[in-house]
Amino acid sequence: MRPLKTISTRKLFILYISLSALLLGAVGSFVVHQQSVQVVAKIQEETTQIELQTAKRYLLQYLNDREIAYRRLSALPEVVQAVTQTPIRSSSKLQIKLEQAQIFAKKAQLTIYNRYSQPIMVQMAPDNYPPQQLKVVGRILTGAPGDSLIQLVQKNQHEYFMLYLPIVAHAQIEGVMVVKLDFDLAYFFSTIISNHNRRISLSQPSAGIEMFPIDNNRWRVYEVPLGYSDLVMNYAVSTQAQITQRDNLLYRLGGMLGLSLILSLFLIYLLGQRLLVRPFQELANNREQLARHSRLLIERETMAKRLAQVAQHAHDAIVITDSNGAITWVNSAFSVLTGYHSDEVLGSSPGILLQGPDSDVQTRQRIGDALAKRQGIRTEVLNYKKDGQSYWVDIDITPVFNPQGELESYIAVQRDISEQRHLEESLRQALRHAKEANNSKLRFLARMSHEIRTPMNGVLGLTQLLEQTPLTPLQRSYLDDLYSSGQHMMALLNDILDFSKIDAQRLQLEPTQFSLTEVLQGIRSTYSALSKQKGINFILDNCVKQPHLFADRDRIRQVILNLISNAMKFTHDGYVKIIAKESYYQKQLYLIIRVEDSGIGIANERQAHIFNAFTQAESSTTRLYGGSGLGLAIVRQLCQAMGGDVRVRSKIGQGSRFTATMQVDIGQAESLERAPVAHRLKMANLPLLIAEDNRTNGMIIRAFFEKRGFQSKIVLDGAQAIEAIAAQSYSIILMDNHMPQMSGIAATRHIRRMKAPDCFSLIIGCTADAYSDTRSEMLAAGINDILTKPLQNEAIDTLLIAHQPHFRRWQLWYEQSIHTGLPSWVEAPHWIDETPHQLQIHAQQFLDQQPYLWEQLNAQLNTHNYEGIHERATMLYQHAKALRANELEQGALHLQTLSQKQQLPELIWLGEFQHLMQDVDQKLRCFIAQL
Repeated sequence: MRPLKTISTRKLFILYISLSALLLGAVGSFVVHQQSVQVVAKIQEETTQIELQTAKRYLLQYLNDREIAYRRLSALPEVVQAVTQTPIRSSSKLQIKLEQAQIFAKKAQLTIYNRYSQPIMVQMAPDNYPPQQLKVVGRILTGAPGDSLIQLVQKNQHEYFMLYLPIVAHAQIEGVMVVKLDFDLAYFFSTIISNHNRRISLSQPSAGIEMFPIDNNRWRVYEVPLGYSDLVMNYAVSTQAQITQRDNLLYRLGGMLGLSLILSLFLIYLLGQRLLVRPFQELANNREQLARHSRLLIERETMAKRLAQVAQHAHDAIVITDSNGAITWVNSAFSVLTGYHSDEVLGSSPGILLQGPDSDVQTRQRIGDALAKRQGIRTEVLNYKKDGQSYWVDIDITPVFNPQGELESYIAVQRDISEQRHLEESLRQALRHAKEANNSKLRFLARMSHEIRTPMNGVLGLTQLLEQTPLTPLQRSYLDDLYSSGQHMMALLNDILDFSKIDAQRLQLEPTQFSLTEVLQGIRSTYSALSKQKGINFILDNCVKQPHLFADRDRIRQVILNLISNAMKFTHDGYVKIIAKESYYQKQLYLIIRVEDSGIGIANERQAHIFNAFTQAESSTTRLYGGSGLGLAIVRQLCQAMGGDVRVRSKIGQGSRFTATMQVDIGQAESLERAPVAHRLKMANLPLLIAEDNRTNGMIIRAFFEKRGFQSKIVLDGAQAIEAIAAQSYSIILMDNHMPQMSGIAATRHIRRMKAPDCFSLIIGCTADAYSDTRSEMLAAGINDILTKPLQNEAIDTLLIAHQPHFRRWQLWYEQSIHTGLPSWVEAPHWIDETPHQLQIHAQQFLDQQPYLWEQLNAQLNTHNYEGIHERATMLYQHAKALRANELEQGALHLQTLSQKQQLPELIWLGEFQHLMQDVDQKLRCFIAQL
C-alpha cells in the first residue's frame, strides 16, 4: 500500500482505467470467439449454397443455349425436307448447310434419323453411340413435338452429352436430330474447383452413370437435381478446407481484437491526459495568449491608421455605407470627383445622390439586386457630379460582415473611366467605318464581278457554241486559244473573289457526299493533255481507302487544282506527282494531298512568304509566268477553314513539295446518275422562258437550251416575264438578277404568288454575281437553283439531271391538260357517302375560308411565324377531318408537326399541298353544284 501512496492521483486514475480495459477485453474476447465460431460456420454454409446455385445456373444456361440453338437447327427447311423425302438422297449438301448454320465456335457432331429410325446423315463415329440409342430415338418419335432428352455419356474417361430433339413438320414428328455435345467438366467449372477444395461431377441413373466414389469423412457432398431428364450435379466440399478457413478467420479476428484493445488503451491514455494534465497547461497557455493578443491589438491599431491614410489619400473615390446603404464616410478623392463635401453626403444614398436620367436602368437594377442579396458587384455606371456634369465610373461594391456573419457595412471603390469610355466609343466608330468600307469593297467587287462576268459569258458562251460548228483546224486552234484565255481570265477573277470572301470571313463551306477517286480522275483528264504538251510526266497516286468522303468537294478540288496549276506552271521538264492519303488524328479523319514537282524550286528565305496574298517567289516570277499571286494564299486559307493547313519543302533547282491537310468525314455512296441528259430525259417542246436584259447573253442561253430540246422565249426584264407567264405556262424560267424596271428577285416573288401551275414553274437564277449573299437572297425569294455566269455545258447538264422529277411531272400535267382541259397534279380525295347532304355545310365553310386561309398561311410561312403556321394548319386539319379528305388531313397534320419543331416545309411539298387544296376546292364546287 505504501508504494501506491507515492503515486500521483493522475497516474492512479490511468492505472485503474487500464486494468478495467484489460479485464473487459479478456471477457469480450471469450464471448466474441464463441459467437464467431457459429457465425463462420453459417457463412461457410451460405457460401457453399451460393456456389451450388451458381454452378447449377451456369450448367443449366449451357444446356438451355445448346437446346435452343439446335432446336432452331432442326427446324431448318433443309432438315425437314431431308427427313420427309423418299427415297433418301445424298446428305453432303445437308452436312454443309448444317455446318454453316451452327453458331458455336466448337461444332457439334450430328446424326439425323427419319421417322422410320433410319439414319439419313451421320457425323458421329460408331463408338460414340451410347447404348440403346435407337431406343431413345424411338421414344422421341412417339413423344410430343416439344419433347427433348439429354443423355450423359462417359467413355474412356471422357464425358459428353447426347441431345435428342424431334424434327417437326406440320405439327408432326418426322425425325430425330441427335447432337453430340463435347463437355469438359474440369474446364467448365475451373473457376470453382481450381483450389482442389471443391469437386464437381455429373450423374444420371437412367444412363447408368453414378457419382464418383468419395470419402465421406473428408468431403461433404451435395446432390443437386438439374431438372434436365434425371441429370444430377454432385458437389463435394473439403471438410478440412472448411476447418482451415474457419481457423484463419478466427485468427484474423483475434488479431483485430488485440489491435482494438491496444487502440482503446491508447485512447484511454489520451483521455486521461485531457482530463488531468490539459487544464494546467491551458492556464499557462491563456496567459501567453493574453500577452500575444495585446501585441496584436497594438499592431492592428497601427495598421488601421495606415489604412485610413491610404483611403484618405487614394486617387479612387471610396464610399462606406451602413447596412441600410446610408453613407457614413467618404475620402477626399470622392469630393474631388463629385464636387460634394463629405458633410453634404453623410446619411444619403449613393444611388439617389449620384445617378441621373441617362444612367442605365438595368445597371441600377443589377446593383440593387446584388445589395438586396448582400452580395458584391462590379460594373460600370454613368454618374453625375454636383454641377450636373456626367462621368463614367468603374464601381466595385463589397459587403463587410462581422464574425457572427451579420452585415455591418458596404465599401464602394469608384474609378473615373470617362476618358477610357470616350476612347472605346472612338474605337467603335472606327470599327463601324472600317466595316462600312469593307462592305463597300465587297459591293464593288460583286458589281465588278457581275460587270466582268456578263461580257465573259458572251465570249465563252459563243466560243462553246462555235466549237460545235464545222471549223478548219486553224480556226479551231484560234478558238481553243480564245476559250483558254477566257478561262484564264475567269480563274484570275475567281481567285480575287475567293480571297475577298475569305478576307471578309464570308466563306461558307458546303459539305456533300463525293468520291475522291472521281475528283482525281477528272483532274487527271484535265492536266494529262497539258503535261504531254509540256513534255513532263503527270503521276497520280491515290492511296485513300475510303470510297466516299463527306466534305466540301468543290473547295477540296480547288485546293488540288491550285497546287497542281502552281506545279505545272514552274515545271519545264521532269514530273508532277500527286499523292492522296488518309490519316487519323485524335479519332478525326484527315485527307492529305501532296503535290511534288521537279521544277525551279523556291529559295529558303522566300518559303515563309509564298502563302501571303499577292506574293510570288521572286519579283520576276509574275513577268515570266504570270498569275495573281493569290493561288497559294487561297490554298492555305481554304485548308485552315477545313481544319487543316499546308506546308512546303523546296530547294532551288530541285523542285518543291506541297502538303495540304483537310478534315473530312467518312461518306456514304449516293446513286448519282452520270449519263448525258440527252440520253435520259426527253426535253422536246418543253417551254422555256429566258429573262435576260443583255441580248447577247439571252441569245447564248437560248442556244444552250434549244440544243437540249427546249422551246424558248426571251424577255428583257422581270415585268415582261410576268406578262409572258400570265399568257402561257412555262416548265422552266431562267431569271437574271440585275434587270431594268423589275429585278429577277422581285419578279420571282411575284411569280410565287401567282396561281398554279405558274407559281410552281422551275425558276433558275442565272447571275454573274458570285457572292453567297446574292445566292441566299435569290433562294429565299423562291428561286429553285442557280447557274453562275459564264455558263458551262457540264453545269447545265448537272442542273437538268437534278430537276428531272419536275420536268416529268410538268410533262404529265401538260399531257393531261390537253386531254381534260384541267390540270391534275395530285390525286384528289373521293367522297363516297350515303348522305352527301351532311357534307354540304362543311364544304361551303371550306370554300368560303379557303382563299383567305391560304393567303394567311403563305404570309406566316414567309415570316417564319411558327405559331401562326400551327394555328392555320390546325384550322385546315379541322376542315379536312370534317370533309373526310384524308390526304388534305395528313398534309395539315404534317404542317402542324413541322411548326411545332420550328421547321419549314420543302417548297416542292408546299406546291403539291397547294395543288391538293385547289383540287379539293374544285371537287367541292362540283359537289355543291350537283346538290
